[in-house]
Amino acid sequence: MTGTQSAILFCIAVGSALLLTALLCRRIIPVLRAHHVGQHIFADYVGEHRSKEGTPTMGGICFIIPVLLLLVVYAIVCARRGEGDLLPLALTACLGVANALIGFADDYT
Repeated sequence: MTGTQSAILFCIAVGSALLLTALLCRRIIPVLRAHHVGQHIFADYVGEHRSKEGTPTMGGICFIIPVLLLLVVYAIVCARRGEGDLLPLALTACLGVANALIGFADDYT
């Protein structure tokens, strides 16, 4: 694969991730609000921080799902073509999932 082909493939992947993230956020954020999954501000805090009360948490799910989906699609395409080493792809997916779990734990607690 040439450098130009790699750049085009990268731009398609980034554009696809952006589009999928935007579409998913439009669906998930209202669900999070309906289930009152929002940030709670303790009474000790005053001022501008109070304005964050009720801001939906767990929004990171809107980012991780499209990226993991695109990684799976890319892995399938590479496997069918018999191209590339999938180890870096698997490590990237594991890193994404690990970060998502940390974010979930932070939001949940």
